[in-house]
Amino acid sequence: MIEPSNKTATPKQAYTIAILVQFNELKSKVSKMNLSNRNTSRNLKKTVATLIVASVLGVSSSILAKESLYAKGQSQLDAKNWNEAQQTFNRILSQKKGKHDAALYWLSYAQFHNNQSQPALKTIAKLIKAHPKSSWIDDAQALRVEIKDRLGDSAEIDNDELKLYAINSLMNSSSEKTLPLLTKIIKGKSSIRIKKRAMFVLSQSGNPRAFELLAELAGNDKNETLQSYAIETLGISGSKKAMAFLVNVYSETSNETIKSKVLRGLMVANDSASLISISRSESNPDLKRRAIKLLGSMGHGKSLVGFYKEKGFKAFRKDLIHALAIGGSAERLFTLIETEKDDELKLYAVQKLGIVGGKKVSEELSKIYQANKSIDVRKAVVKALFIQSNSKALIALLKTEKQPAIKRDILKKLSIMGDDESVDYFANILDDEG
Repeated sequence: MIEPSNKTATPKQAYTIAILVQFNELKSKVSKMNLSNRNTSRNLKKTVATLIVASVLGVSSSILAKESLYAKGQSQLDAKNWNEAQQTFNRILSQKKGKHDAALYWLSYAQFHNNQSQPALKTIAKLIKAHPKSSWIDDAQALRVEIKDRLGDSAEIDNDELKLYAINSLMNSSSEKTLPLLTKIIKGKSSIRIKKRAMFVLSQSGNPRAFELLAELAGNDKNETLQSYAIETLGISGSKKAMAFLVNVYSETSNETIKSKVLRGLMVANDSASLISISRSESNPDLKRRAIKLLGSMGHGKSLVGFYKEKGFKAFRKDLIHALAIGGSAERLFTLIETEKDDELKLYAVQKLGIVGGKKVSEELSKIYQANKSIDVRKAVVKALFIQSNSKALIALLKTEKQPAIKRDILKKLSIMGDDESVDYFANILDDEG
């Protein structure tokens, strides 16, 4: 029996004690209960797994407190308790710090499902206005479309929606009025959303004067927003004339943001030749890395391997490895791992195989693991399998591994994966305790 201490426990110590108490209580429940209901079993096992993580990693109460309200809201959404979820996300929004953009999105989601379509649309508008660069914008706009679809004819038609109908009507029009109308919209006071749509319709017209207008906007750095959208529109058009113009814009501007937009435009147009040329000639390391990454996403593994052998890319070999992984070039990475003499690059390539995924990669990683006794190599394989979310393979390695350092590394990663295989693995350990 542990004797009580006269010292007052710190908050972190108190939290750790509480975790251990809950941990022991749940161990008892898991061993005594007949968990015939799969959902009940899985939820309880996940709770146990969460406590294992908390106790192993020593998570502090202050860290969990910041996330608890958000997690509470998510649970309420899962349970379809829309009113309670709205209250919770409103509480998050009343705080000075927090995931305000995410909270606004989930608030609108709860409102929508609680038959409060108009308030949901207002919340989405608030999100877009307050957090224009948020990663939640796309989700919010998709939700707005869903809300308006449900509302049907009863939805209010705002000015932007009316303009979109008008612009779409010009798509197949051969009227001489089309170009002046679209030009007026683009150069006027309409929202960026409207201007962007007008540019797209303009690019589809086939009118030489339309291309001239887009080219003028793409080369005009006085309005960077319009310039960016014009570059994007030219990329979507994919014409050789547009690509030649974009390459010219790239060479003439010193604005790194605009150069990045051009690179993306070239990728959208599948202009790998221009990207390869820029990759070789670009002296700005950030832009060079971006071009390499885009080539990877386009699946140009052969070009990337060629770069890897060139002296000019010696400082960018990790970027090339990453790009190969993004493009799914597993075979090329296998070859690189076998031939690379630099241990750091070899380990990095092993780790990045995790991005590629797939059964064949998993099997190759297991072979690399068994063929190497090095702790570093084995940990690199463990990391790759973790990136793959391949708990089955990790458990298989754990069963044969003898080195405590690697076993501990595998256990830590398994404990935060939370899928059926890892949860069942830890639940079996707790069952054995009973």
